[in-house]
Amino acid sequence: MSQIKLLVALALLIILTILIMGGQVPVHFLGYNVPLILIVISSLFVGALLSALLAISEAVGLKKTIKKQKKEIGELNEKVEKLQLRIREFEEKEEDKDSSKA
Repeated sequence: MSQIKLLVALALLIILTILIMGGQVPVHFLGYNVPLILIVISSLFVGALLSALLAISEAVGLKKTIKKQKKEIGELNEKVEKLQLRIREFEEKEEDKDSSKA
């Protein structure tokens, strides 16, 4: 959600820059005459957008990893419970053998 706030803030910054810098001497860029500050802030916006996209993709990957690990933990906990049950059964059998010998 913070990436979205950042992108909105940068978009507002670009709009304000266009309004404020309207009287600046333009720079010829890609066939258009635009204020230099607009080019600088636009590059910041593009960088922030790419950064947000990378962060979102990383978050999705981490969620998948967490989900996989939770599933694995659940399976291992089931194995532990089964082994504990077998240990209890074995101990009960040993107790029964000891009590029948006495």
